[in-house]
Amino acid sequence: MRIVICHADITFSTQLETKLIEILKLRNVEHDIQVCASGENLCKELDRQHFDLIFLSTALPGMNGIEVSKYIRQQLNNYIVKIVYILEKNVSATEICEFVPVGYVTQSEEEKQIERVVDRYFTVTEQVKQIFRYKKRLEEQAVPYCEIMYFESKAHQVIVYKVDGTDVFYDTIKNVYEQLKSHDFLRIHQSFVVNYHFVRSYDGAQMTMADGKTLSVSRARRKVTSDRYEEIQSRW
Repeated sequence: MRIVICHADITFSTQLETKLIEILKLRNVEHDIQVCASGENLCKELDRQHFDLIFLSTALPGMNGIEVSKYIRQQLNNYIVKIVYILEKNVSATEICEFVPVGYVTQSEEEKQIERVVDRYFTVTEQVKQIFRYKKRLEEQAVPYCEIMYFESKAHQVIVYKVDGTDVFYDTIKNVYEQLKSHDFLRIHQSFVVNYHFVRSYDGAQMTMADGKTLSVSRARRKVTSDRYEEIQSRW
């Protein structure tokens, strides 16, 4: 497991690294942990190597944590690396949810939160082993659940919106949901099935996804969607 800690305070980073080593040793996880003191340096490292998990300060001097997140998700188009925010200043939930984090830590309750987000990371990455399969031109296609943002039904076809683009195949949204309903997917409309982990915001009537698109929750499905959303949220 490759981890990078990006924080301006080297003492804090060293303490966090020590706690992570203890947690990962207890879980028998091999690991490599690096430390960056600035957002600019982290972006350079991301250009040349892969990390599995980033602990990212929101209060970095120069290029702050939100700007680094935009670079990762929008310029590198990287939704595979997982982000944990180190919250040190007032940051709105909307700002960080946009970048699909697996959690956050604060200095006041840091140790318990670190364990929680590490375990959450392992839960999320289990989705990599879970594959959605569909047929296109008689050939079977496969995409990991963790790369699917949502599905849309149009004229007897289904469009799958992935982190790296879209694809279209013949099927019904009902059949798609049958394959996914035991996982963290919600059917919010007769035309839409969404992956909870890519929901940026939800107000009961609409969901805004990580790609910026706003999807309507049908009136008939608002109660069941709200209940399902809260149930998934309680597990995270």
